[in-house]
Amino acid sequence: MLTIQALAKLSGVSTRTLRYYDEIGLLTPSAYSEAGYRLYTQREIDILQHILFYRALDVRLEEIKQIIYNDKFNVQQALQSHRTQLMHKQQQIQKLIKTLDTMLGGVNMSNTDKFEAFKSKKIKENEAQYGQEIRAKYGEKAVAEANQNFMGLSEEAYHKAQEIEQRLFLLLQQRGDQRSIANLHKEWLCYFMPQYSEDLHKGIVTGYLADDRFIKYYDTKAGEGATQYLVEAVCQ
Repeated sequence: MLTIQALAKLSGVSTRTLRYYDEIGLLTPSAYSEAGYRLYTQREIDILQHILFYRALDVRLEEIKQIIYNDKFNVQQALQSHRTQLMHKQQQIQKLIKTLDTMLGGVNMSNTDKFEAFKSKKIKENEAQYGQEIRAKYGEKAVAEANQNFMGLSEEAYHKAQEIEQRLFLLLQQRGDQRSIANLHKEWLCYFMPQYSEDLHKGIVTGYLADDRFIKYYDTKAGEGATQYLVEAVCQ
């Protein structure tokens, strides 16, 4: 067993942070010494490694807790997912560095090239926030195709998708015509999903209600109850 000081030295995580992880139930020691000191086994060391992987991907602590203590949590799948997402992050950082180097070198860039790095950044953010769930629901191939489709968007298409989403928010805020809302959401979704189907569309929006992050996103943009109204519009 390791003391909290030994685990801090091994992992590079401060003892203060380890105590906080214990307080919130994210990383609880297996035992305590007679003097009341926290003691950690190999199990806690392995859990801490996963926590650090998810933190490197900017996943919130509460979400990490839900993931790693889920009965369906699979270590091998998690490790593969960590690797895939970190590779995406590495590629995104490399593209941003390349963009900056090009600009610092005084080379004129096309508008398409200017936006490529930032589209990569958007994919990275989505991976960090939703990657685990969407892979579980739709599979690695579907996610890869969606990312590829998004990266292939022209600057014009990228801005068009943003414009459609803003129109969607406005219509949701007004609790407007549900058919129009459903069509707008479909139009927006088709920019990112290469293979559209009505069943897939309904499945995606229904999933919004099971995830507080989506509810917060739409309700913040278009008012409380907007997510529910969107789901009703698509599934009517």
